[in-house]
Amino acid sequence: MISNRCSIILLLFCLYSVAICKTTWTNQTVERPVLVGAFNIQNLGVSKMSNKTVMNIVKKIILRYDLVLIQEIVTTQEELMENLVKDINKLHRRKDSKYMMQISERVGRGNAKEQYAYIYRNDKFKFLAGHTFPDRKDDFMRPPYIAHFATPTLRDLDSMIFIGIHTQPKNAANETSAMAKVYDYAVETFKVKDAMMMGDMNAGCANVRISDWDTIDVWRRKEFTWLITHDFDTTLSVNCCPYDRIIIAGDNVADAVIWKSVGPFKYRDLFGISTDMLQLKLKPTWNLACA
Repeated sequence: MISNRCSIILLLFCLYSVAICKTTWTNQTVERPVLVGAFNIQNLGVSKMSNKTVMNIVKKIILRYDLVLIQEIVTTQEELMENLVKDINKLHRRKDSKYMMQISERVGRGNAKEQYAYIYRNDKFKFLAGHTFPDRKDDFMRPPYIAHFATPTLRDLDSMIFIGIHTQPKNAANETSAMAKVYDYAVETFKVKDAMMMGDMNAGCANVRISDWDTIDVWRRKEFTWLITHDFDTTLSVNCCPYDRIIIAGDNVADAVIWKSVGPFKYRDLFGISTDMLQLKLKPTWNLACA
């Protein structure tokens, strides 16, 4: 039976990217926009990572982007994620850059533990610091993973914060609201206001009632802008449910985003994915195509 939820959701946005040639300070070149996303690969464990067909497609998808938040990593074998990055670099085949990974501790309650990971190109992003949000009030099923990255190729944006989250569906309204608290903590910790919060927030349909939105801080506060709004559908069902979200804060990030770039990445057709493949939990992603 095929799940109605998009097991693999890729929410992407584009930033303008400017690089300085290494040969001279006076010679500048404009690169393509930087691509960033959040990728929920449902139940990413030994079974799925042993499926070469599925993982070959996952690697191709990751290679399209410069930084990806991976969610729902359930394997306890650390070498599997390390091997994934090694395989991506074999396909990347560039001497001037490589993909690297920052992975969180295991988070969750009881046996329902997962990890977050940022996989990124080291010529586009430089990891500065990061850790799991210290959730002293137990607001989250899986506390968000905060990472501060330098952005050496982005114009007017020296660094920014990424906050990745995968909420518990039945507590989605409360957890989504608490993301405002996480942002405040990150700003105080890293002294940077430019940030992006992204991931499978389960923030739609029955999980979040219309009346809930008036109490959701990250929705009410004016400094936050929702790139993935209520108009989007991140499911395969007949219902239009915007479970997966991207939220930004900070003037420099807002100036850098290509606002009309949000749209679905139809990789099913691109990679020739059959109906049978969908049963392996490989579902459509979201893409912000660069102008």
